[in-house]
Amino acid sequence: MKKQITKISIHQTSKVLAVTYMLFGAVFAVIMFLALLVGGGAAGWALLVGILCLILFPVLGYLFVALFAYFYNKAAGRVGGIEFVLEDFEEGQ
Repeated sequence: MKKQITKISIHQTSKVLAVTYMLFGAVFAVIMFLALLVGGGAAGWALLVGILCLILFPVLGYLFVALFAYFYNKAAGRVGGIEFVLEDFEEGQ
């Protein structure tokens, strides 16, 4: 059965993906903090980038996803939404 996504909830979608981006940012920040422990001339930059990742990934993620959802809703209202096919299946397959 074909279905169409005709509207995306701007706030809910942005919120969920911002949390996802925050998790990615945390992983990246850990990598930067490990680079900080190793040392070198760029230790200060590693700390700064690690902290910025924790802040900027979710904030910018929320903003860009909100913009995407807004424009998607406008476009889907005019030309239709993304189509996909749903099929029923039995558990265990």
